[in-house]
Amino acid sequence: MLTITSLESGHINWLYLGLFLISLIIFLYKNLTAKQPFLDIRILKIPSLTFGLIPFFVFQLINLGINFLTPNFIVMEKIANSSQAGMVLLPGTLLGALLAPAFGKLYDQKGARLSFYLGNALFSLSLLIMTLQTKYFMLGAFTLLYILFTFGRNMGFNNSLATAIRELAAEKNADATAIFQMMQQFAGALGTALASLIANSQPEFTSGVQSVYLLFTIFALLDFIFFFAMFYHFGKKGLA
Repeated sequence: MLTITSLESGHINWLYLGLFLISLIIFLYKNLTAKQPFLDIRILKIPSLTFGLIPFFVFQLINLGINFLTPNFIVMEKIANSSQAGMVLLPGTLLGALLAPAFGKLYDQKGARLSFYLGNALFSLSLLIMTLQTKYFMLGAFTLLYILFTFGRNMGFNNSLATAIRELAAEKNADATAIFQMMQQFAGALGTALASLIANSQPEFTSGVQSVYLLFTIFALLDFIFFFAMFYHFGKKGLA
C-alpha cells in the first residue's frame, strides 16, 4: 500500500518496493508449500475465479479514481466550490444504494450475463462521455453521467464475487472472499494514486484529467473480454 501511495508524488519509493517484493516472495513460497495455508491462493488456478476477479478489481480501481479525481478537478479548475463538488457525486451514490435491491433482483431473475454486460456497457459509456466532455465540463451533465456510472458499476461489481465462485468448492469460499477483499483495498489505493499521477503529469490539469478518463474507459472496455472468457469457461463446464 505504501508503494502504491508513493506514486502520487510522481516517483517510486524503492525502499517500499523492495520490501514489498521480498514480502511477496516469502508469502508466495510459504503459501504454495504449506499443506494447510492460511490463505489458499491456489484457487486462482480456476479460470472463472480469476476472470471474475480482474473486472472486480477494475471496477473498484476506476470507482475510487473517479471519486477522488473529479471533485478535485472541479475545485482546482474553479468550476464550483468544494461543497458543490461533493454534491455532484451525491445523487448517483444515493440512487445506487436505493436501487441495489433492484439490481440484485435483476441478477436473480435474468442471470449474471445480462447484469455484467449491461452494467459494463453503462459503465463504459459514461466514462467515454466523461472523456469527451472534460474540457466542456458542466456540473449538471456530470451529475447525470455519474448516476449512469454508478448504476453500471453496481450491476457488475456487486455480483462479481457471487458469480466468480460458482465453480469453487464450498469450503474454499472463505479464501475467495478474503482474496477479493484484499484486491479491493489494493484497487482503491492504486486507483487514486494512478489518477493523481497521470492528472498531474501534464502541463494542463484538464488534459491530465481527460487522460485519466480515457485510460479508465479503456480499462472498462477490457472488462468485456474477461466477462466473455468467464462465461465461455462456464459454458464448457456446463455452468452457464
